[in-house]
Amino acid sequence: MKKFYLLIFFILFLISPIVSQDFTSKIPQVPSSFYFDKIKVEIDAKTKNEIQNEVDALHANRKYFEMVLNRIVLYFPIIEEVLKQENIPGDFKYLCVQESALIAEAESSSNALGYWQFKEETARTHGLTINKSVDERLNIISSTRAACSFLKTNNFYFDNWLYSLLSYMTGLTGAKAVTDKKKYGSKRMKINKDTHWYIKKFIAHKIAFQGELNYKNVEGLSLEEYSSIRNKSLKKISKELKVDYNLLLSYNKWSKSNMIPDNKDYPVIIPIKKGSFISSAENKFKTIVKSVLKSESEFESGIDKKIFDIAAKKVIILNGLPAIIADSSDSFRSISQSYKISVENIKNYNDLKNKEKISAGNTYYLKRKRKKGRVLTYRPRKEDSLWSISQKFGIRLENLKKLNHIQNNGLSLDKNLILRRKFFGNSDAIINYKNN
Repeated sequence: MKKFYLLIFFILFLISPIVSQDFTSKIPQVPSSFYFDKIKVEIDAKTKNEIQNEVDALHANRKYFEMVLNRIVLYFPIIEEVLKQENIPGDFKYLCVQESALIAEAESSSNALGYWQFKEETARTHGLTINKSVDERLNIISSTRAACSFLKTNNFYFDNWLYSLLSYMTGLTGAKAVTDKKKYGSKRMKINKDTHWYIKKFIAHKIAFQGELNYKNVEGLSLEEYSSIRNKSLKKISKELKVDYNLLLSYNKWSKSNMIPDNKDYPVIIPIKKGSFISSAENKFKTIVKSVLKSESEFESGIDKKIFDIAAKKVIILNGLPAIIADSSDSFRSISQSYKISVENIKNYNDLKNKEKISAGNTYYLKRKRKKGRVLTYRPRKEDSLWSISQKFGIRLENLKKLNHIQNNGLSLDKNLILRRKFFGNSDAIINYKNN
């Protein structure tokens, strides 16, 4: 028996270095340099070791590390989209991990709260609503936009994203006191012993997590944004979208009363099970849109037909809104019964008059359309009407007319229609649909 135990001990002794080496090899190594937006960041040897120790510490507890990764793969697509819209470097997504580990209710000793760790005064300054019913610091989309506002405001002064990053922790005044004015606007930064620990910690988080973004969410979830929902309970939303109520609550803790107020548009986070009907329809639709943006000829060949092939009579997402493509069996009554929406609301959502009927092949929205599209312009085709364009891009007919100063229903084929106004420096996407 003793020989048996000695043999086991000997085998373990032999393989332990191999196991250890395998684990260590998974830990990313801090590079000597990398780019943060357009800034070349160079790290000296001693500071590399210091940052590497932080990276190693983040990887030390694999169970905790994977818990954070599980949240990262859920939230990063949403955060990345907001950062892109706001013209903020994408690597700032790691700052959210550093601040809260992507935990909605994370709270610091100084009473900073939420995904981006805002104090009340700062949160309100950057447009977040905080009252008895709502705390938008716990809304991943709203708080990310507020963080972008904070960073852009300070970067206007520094013209250096690393210094703006530091100001997120110290404030503008604090960052001014410890930064080098000669480096304002610089495209090359050196990280050394004099660099503030907050910047080093950020670099460690970026290095630790950036190679693991293919990790799969263990619950098989993805998160989608729904807005233009007002004065409605989360309970009702869960029934309408057939989403588990408790799951919906867990991703919308910003709504303290479980009601969506009617004083402004709040983005609601909808957790969708991957492989579910809505999820697969939406993913197919997104694939088509991407192919359209890459190829004008593909749009010319008919995006509508492809949408029909995907989701006839099934829920798809257009301009961030749930919609269906009607077939010959559809009527106001059948849609009303299937989706629990009154006939009156269906007509209002789709700019329809009382005597109009459902027409096969047309898009019909299950929520009120938006005031603007996600692209800037569209060149009408012969078969288009103002109404069909408003349906194609999910824009209210009255707003489409206002954007283009159209008094009646006339449509010119000689010029592009404006789908949203172009404001430089804000979140408006600068994309055009073309037909020729």
